[in-house]
Amino acid sequence: MDPAVLGDEVAFLNRDGWGWSLDVAPRSSLAVATVATADEPAPDPVSLPTVNSDERSSSLEGLFVPLLRVPLIELLPTTHDDGRLTLTQYYQVGLAGRDRLGFHAWAIDASLSVPTLENSVSVAYATQLLAPWSTSLSLSRDQGGGVTWWSGSAGLSRTLWSVPIFGGVTVRDRVEGEQATRYVGPTLQWSYFAGEGTAYALRRAFGLSAAVSAYPRAFGSSIDLLDVSLGLSGAVPLPFSTRHALSFAVGARLLQGAPAGALAIGGLARGTTLFQNNSGSPEPGPGAHLPSAYNLGVRGYEDFAIRVNHGVSGEARYRYPFIVDRGTASILYVLPSFFVRQVDVDLFAAAAFSDSLTHPWLRSAGAQVALRIAVAGSLAASLLYQFAWRFDADLPPLHTVAVSFE
Repeated sequence: MDPAVLGDEVAFLNRDGWGWSLDVAPRSSLAVATVATADEPAPDPVSLPTVNSDERSSSLEGLFVPLLRVPLIELLPTTHDDGRLTLTQYYQVGLAGRDRLGFHAWAIDASLSVPTLENSVSVAYATQLLAPWSTSLSLSRDQGGGVTWWSGSAGLSRTLWSVPIFGGVTVRDRVEGEQATRYVGPTLQWSYFAGEGTAYALRRAFGLSAAVSAYPRAFGSSIDLLDVSLGLSGAVPLPFSTRHALSFAVGARLLQGAPAGALAIGGLARGTTLFQNNSGSPEPGPGAHLPSAYNLGVRGYEDFAIRVNHGVSGEARYRYPFIVDRGTASILYVLPSFFVRQVDVDLFAAAAFSDSLTHPWLRSAGAQVALRIAVAGSLAASLLYQFAWRFDADLPPLHTVAVSFE
């Protein structure tokens, strides 16, 4: 679609009714642009920019000037086992930058808590020098409670026919006194998604995802561990209206060689919980250090989790959005803008099946109402209330009020 230079002429596409024509024009005619009307004289000619230098730009220009500088201070009360109440101070800082051409990007984050002196530092770097491949490196250290965690990763990613692919190597260490646990191994991730919708709702969609991580003893890992996860999602339109749709999602997770109870089914919160009747009691974990927290969420069981090694979960959801699109440019002429986007009403049914001997099934059904807003023109959030009726584990209905950020 871009103009092409052909000797002393320039070829370009020109609109011709409902079609297009290929036209040419002398290059000299592009050096001057004039606009005039019958009542106004033509303005002075505007010349094309003059090239002062054709030297290659440096890929390091502006790289070491932080474009993001975020300090943060938090004061949180902490209740100890003996009933004492102390105030813990958290100091955090984040720095990030990139060069002007976008070849390199980096980020540094650090935190410190007082008086416990628990601290963490992470460094990340990404480059596009191997484009279309993107290369990333990261290293982090977290210390607290007499335990030190070290993590490092290196990876390559690119998009093939709109399908993102990632491959890399991960190293994770946990050191407590004289005891150390290590996981080293490769990771491969693949995902595909295609959808049709509007800013208000998703009408048609189909998605697939797969990820495999292996931590063999031959690479220095403490145990032989294989992690396999699969995902399938989609949405189909419904008759009588273009707003509502029926969507579904299915996920499966397999942990081979991991300690018993390494995978948590349920117990995964939706956003930040503001209120919950907390009627459930999650089962304890395996008590062993693992490369990451393995979870498989089940809607309606955000307060309860069972511990297994293999499981599959699914959810079907009907959603109808009530469009509001009302707001104000400024609250009381001082505070930022506030915009009510819509109110979503969901009906859902969810289920999970696992190798648990006590609760092989976790099934639920319920409804949710979500108020979706936008603050300051950029911060999108949802305030939601969810009611879930549980059919397993002898659990009563669950009421949840939460907020989530998009």
